[in-house]
Amino acid sequence: MSAFDESIRELRVEIDALRRRPDTPVREMRFAGPADALIEGLPVRVGPGANPGILLRSDTAVELGNPEAGSCAGLLWTDDPSLVDDGAVTLLGPDLDAADGCSLPFAQLVLVAGHDLTEEDHEALVQSQHASDRIEGYMARSTSEYVWSRVSHDALARGFDFEVLGRALLHLVKTAAPRPVSAEVVFVTTSRDDVVRLGDRAARAREIGREIANELWRQRGFDLDCDFDCGSCSDQDVCDDIRDVIAATRRVAADAGTKRGR
Repeated sequence: MSAFDESIRELRVEIDALRRRPDTPVREMRFAGPADALIEGLPVRVGPGANPGILLRSDTAVELGNPEAGSCAGLLWTDDPSLVDDGAVTLLGPDLDAADGCSLPFAQLVLVAGHDLTEEDHEALVQSQHASDRIEGYMARSTSEYVWSRVSHDALARGFDFEVLGRALLHLVKTAAPRPVSAEVVFVTTSRDDVVRLGDRAARAREIGREIANELWRQRGFDLDCDFDCGSCSDQDVCDDIRDVIAATRRVAADAGTKRGR
């Protein structure tokens, strides 16, 4: 049983209540197949460096998760595949084509499951949800708690919508995961109140994630207060140095093992 299982169930209750509400537009999609197949035929490129620059406000068609509009984000993982609907992308609220020139509230929830997932996989999984510069025409500033993003006029004109974003995120999560996983994405754009309420529901999961991250660092010999929110962390340079040291140590150990095997 994963530490996030109860949080996943609580979020399901909140999401299902929102889905059943008469005034909620609902779009449910499903995309099966391997990770690379998920991005075949998309109107934008997906991968490292796909969005190479800053997306200015003048180039922005739709803004998602502006702090004034409301934002929340989260990735929760489990070793129980029955808790995740693999390949599902659910949108509750208006899609991007109905919001040209607007700023929408935005919740992005990613659920991941794999029989063999453990706390050791936590870092890679949490980082995999951040689009960063990896989706063309989409610039995202993401933390463990919020996601504030922009969609360009060009991307919207080429057909960028929440199907495209969902498929891209599924691809990024599945390719970054340390072993095969199931993954599901839920987007909410209905209202600030709905997004804030989901964020409150996800707060316990974020605290669990922070505890897991800190324990992992302590096991490595470093006492850091870390939740993998690297973009806003004052210790980012320290963490980068530590990761470089860990990587160098592993390379030395691997080289030594190779020489002994000759």
